[in-house]
Amino acid sequence: MRPGLTTAPFITSLRVLQLFVWCSLPLLPLFASVQAQTSAQASAEAATLLQQSLAAQIHGAAVTDVVATGVITRQHLGTVETGTASLSAVGGGATQAVFDLPSGKVTETWSLSNNQAIISGTGPKGSSTQLAGGSILMPSPTWFAPILHPAFAHGPAVTVFLKGQEKRNGVNVQHVIAWQTPAQDSSVPAPILRQQTQSDIYLDPMTLLPVSMIFEVRPYNPAGATKPLSIRARPAPEEVRYSDYQTVQGRRVPFNISAYLGRTKLFEIQLSSVVFNTGIVISSSANGN
Repeated sequence: MRPGLTTAPFITSLRVLQLFVWCSLPLLPLFASVQAQTSAQASAEAATLLQQSLAAQIHGAAVTDVVATGVITRQHLGTVETGTASLSAVGGGATQAVFDLPSGKVTETWSLSNNQAIISGTGPKGSSTQLAGGSILMPSPTWFAPILHPAFAHGPAVTVFLKGQEKRNGVNVQHVIAWQTPAQDSSVPAPILRQQTQSDIYLDPMTLLPVSMIFEVRPYNPAGATKPLSIRARPAPEEVRYSDYQTVQGRRVPFNISAYLGRTKLFEIQLSSVVFNTGIVISSSANGN
């Protein structure tokens, strides 16, 4: 050691650090407890908010299915085309969309098979069947009918969390996150399941009606292909926005539905009719029969 240097300051600092660690150890369980309480409170607040939102949408009238028709304006590969849209959804996860466009008729059916969500589709380029979550036309079974989103009923199969008030698309919203609760025998790790099933729900803080929802779209297979469109494809958030709420059979329904992938507008649907509780049965076949 060179003259004039001493280890005293280093030893003193080390002892202070040790003292800090020793004093902090008893507080760790307290920090964990506070965090758990905060998370539980946020979940309880989210559940209450979603239940209030559902009440604002249905006004005490239960919904088992929704059938809607309207006009779709779709932007695809630099072209804009307009056609008709026929939409059907059944509580529990079955949905069908039929778009009759100048470029051809497109049918997509979202259904459950052996507890696995499947999308079957037909279009001008053929047919395909793949795991759900890979379609920008139908990113979720409840994409056009938030009234049927399982988060609003908040059963044990869904976990919800309140992020709080923020601004989205220039307006104030209440932001709630919902995702599928993993089953005890689930083979999918909880973080992966959350990533695959998460919905970000944005509510009008005054009316509590849904303003928009964001779903993650994973890389998908084109019709007739067994591999994703691009090996560099990555999951991307798709936002579905709701406006022009009207009262139908006592329920509040968004008659304008638009979808965006990033900043790119995919399509917009202006509904002309909505009917509830028709008893419709949605087939899982790709042809939609």
